[in-house]
Amino acid sequence: MYLGIDVGGTNIDGVILEAGKLLKTEKLPIGNDLLEAINTCLENLLTDIKPNKITRINLSTTISTNAIVEKQTPPVGLILQTGPGIAHDFSAISEQIEYISGYVDHRGKLIMDLNQDEVIASLKSLKTNKFENLAVVTKFSTRNLMAEEKIYNLAKADFSNISLGHEISGKLNFPRRVNSAVLNSAVMQ
Repeated sequence: MYLGIDVGGTNIDGVILEAGKLLKTEKLPIGNDLLEAINTCLENLLTDIKPNKITRINLSTTISTNAIVEKQTPPVGLILQTGPGIAHDFSAISEQIEYISGYVDHRGKLIMDLNQDEVIASLKSLKTNKFENLAVVTKFSTRNLMAEEKIYNLAKADFSNISLGHEISGKLNFPRRVNSAVLNSAVMQ
């Protein structure tokens, strides 16, 4: 069984499907308490359905999509560890990008460790420029997440919202992880 919920600006729509057949639908106004509205929708959908029968849940929202399309998201600072290889231009997705040295290879083997002083200087520069949201992506973090985790630990006290590339996607597509991490950090509030 599949349970899907879409949170819009005014209403929440929910469905339960089994083998492509629509079993149940729910539509509720959001009101003043988004979490309460989501919980009520879930409770109503699961009436007479055992939760352990649900094999997949999808929660989507047009709220974040609208914020992105309408350019109503806060700026996101970006720390990138690109390593060797194809150079991608990410200048359109962040007002400030801090490129740091170090990298792991495509198998996840550490070739050059990150420079902690360089990371601290990058974080200080982002904070000085009033960034509250941060995205951190290293090229092969899906194979070795240590650099992203180290940067997160250095940054977590100073930034409200931090997205790490390896948490956004397990795929090797570096440009997609960079873009997704920036968008995720922008809509976290």
